[in-house]
Amino acid sequence: DLVDILLQPGEQLQRLVKDPYSSNVIRSLVVCGTPDHVKTVMKLFSQDVMKFSRNRHASLVLEKCLEVSAFGVKAVSLSQERLELMNAFFSTSRSASPPLLQIMLDRFGNYIVQRVIETCNGAEKEEVKRLLAMALPKLQSSAAGKHILAAAAKKFGFKVHSLAAGH
Repeated sequence: DLVDILLQPGEQLQRLVKDPYSSNVIRSLVVCGTPDHVKTVMKLFSQDVMKFSRNRHASLVLEKCLEVSAFGVKAVSLSQERLELMNAFFSTSRSASPPLLQIMLDRFGNYIVQRVIETCNGAEKEEVKRLLAMALPKLQSSAAGKHILAAAAKKFGFKVHSLAAGH
């Protein structure tokens, strides 16, 4: 059917998530479609979280993937894809610095970091806290960073200075 044609992995799906109009269609599919639809999109994002986090339209789709995979009826069936996506954010395989740190001050990436903070759970929380502590000086000195720290304070229930102390 049409949805399966749209969601075929590869260059077409990459173009669709970056396009101003079709990204809205893909975002709606993430919310209203089947878990298999969401899995296809999440697998694409796991391949290069940096590229998609820094793109205006793709980042909006990625935000929805983070939300749908953490909360709601699809979350359980998306646990493996979420694990892969979060590992992509935390990985140091492509560079010395994890992608989550590299996108923090990006004009679109900072929203992704806020969504990662809001939706993290279990072991993800500890890794997010660790990375935030590493980036604390940069975060404190920028507007986007202050938004990230506010999201962290809301999620984790502590003030900024306690992050560096390891709480």
